[in-house]
Amino acid sequence: MLVAADREMTVESESYLAGVVGDHNSNPVRFRIDRYVDGGDLAECTSFYIVWQNKTAGTSGKADMTMAIDEDNTKKLIGVWLVDYETCAAAGTLDIVFRAVQEDSSGNIVYEWQTLLNSNMYINEGIDEAETDEGDSTVSSSSSDNDDTVDYYIDSDELTEMLEEVSG
Repeated sequence: MLVAADREMTVESESYLAGVVGDHNSNPVRFRIDRYVDGGDLAECTSFYIVWQNKTAGTSGKADMTMAIDEDNTKKLIGVWLVDYETCAAAGTLDIVFRAVQEDSSGNIVYEWQTLLNSNMYINEGIDEAETDEGDSTVSSSSSDNDDTVDYYIDSDELTEMLEEVSG
């Protein structure tokens, strides 16, 4: 993801997968930001964070980030946001804003810069587990791009074996 000095966040495609329901710190969202904006140097800011809202889940929050000067282009800052479990609570559109804040030694905000709202990120559906009438486990998943539901039938013994392999 790129953030330009005109405050608009742009992505390389029309939408950007920020995670899947149930993910936790598994999907890094990379930022590359113009260092000098509005006559200020964002490298002097004391905190950087993402403010996010998942309207589907009815949740919102703030995620701290670390930013650094890009060694390849010192006019840019780079950073990574690891999307957490709370952000991935439900499938749907994720609204985000990037903020940079500079505080004085007393903790008073002396400068704050933020991007415009970006709604091009989304959380994709995960899988749901349910019991069938026969007592076998059914895992069903549906894609946000396709309304068809695909069902996979796994008997209880196979599911137990798979879970033991994953658990180590």
